[in-house]
This record gives sequence, C-alpha cells and structure tokens, in this order.
Amino acid sequence: MDEQAASMASGAFFVPADLRDLWWMIPGYRDRGCGANVAYADGHVSFKKWQYLGRTRTGPETPVGNEMDRADLKWVLSVLPSAKEP
Repeated sequence: MDEQAASMASGAFFVPADLRDLWWMIPGYRDRGCGANVAYADGHVSFKKWQYLGRTRTGPETPVGNEMDRADLKWVLSVLPSAKEP
C-alpha cells in the first residue's frame, strides 16, 4: 500500500490487527485521486479512495482522529487476511 513519507521506516505498510484505535503507519494518498494503491498477495492491485485525508503522523502510534478516519482504518483491517472486524 502507498505509505505517507513521514511514516516510512522499512518499505512495508502494516497495521497490527490488535490496534483498533491507532494507526501504526499512515497510508499515503495520491494527487487528486485522494487514495492509495493497494497490492495484494494474490497479485491483484486496487485503488482505495480515503474518506479522511487529514491524518498526520504524531508518533509511532497515531490515534484515530474521527469517524471518517475510523472507517478508513476499519477498511484496512477488513482486507488483512488475519484481522477480524471489531
């Protein structure tokens, strides 16, 4: 997944499945599309348009800012193979 430059540390994007109210890494957004490219292990790629573009990294863990931000995190967790919806 595209990642915001301020949260890049390893070249991989992940969100621990147990962090339901925190972003560990901040997803990026592209130009006017306001979303991120997401590559899946099965080889397909999709574009996810974010509901909330105002999130910024505040440290290693960034609290969810509002309901739009929570919806974006919930979507990310829903596409992780090992994550369960809260």
